[in-house]
Amino acid sequence: MKPAVGAPPARTLLWFERCRAAGVAVPVTRFVVTSAVLAVTGTLAAVGALLLAS
Repeated sequence: MKPAVGAPPARTLLWFERCRAAGVAVPVTRFVVTSAVLAVTGTLAAVGALLLAS
């Protein structure tokens, strides 16, 4: 499946493993921190939207 035009590449564990398999160095600390920040931000945005809608 191809991402939508202009969409950023998905930053998932699958992406991480494919990069490592291809010999691309991916800093684990940066990957984990970025994932955690995006998870918290996304959750807060969703909760905020639900609160505004109710």
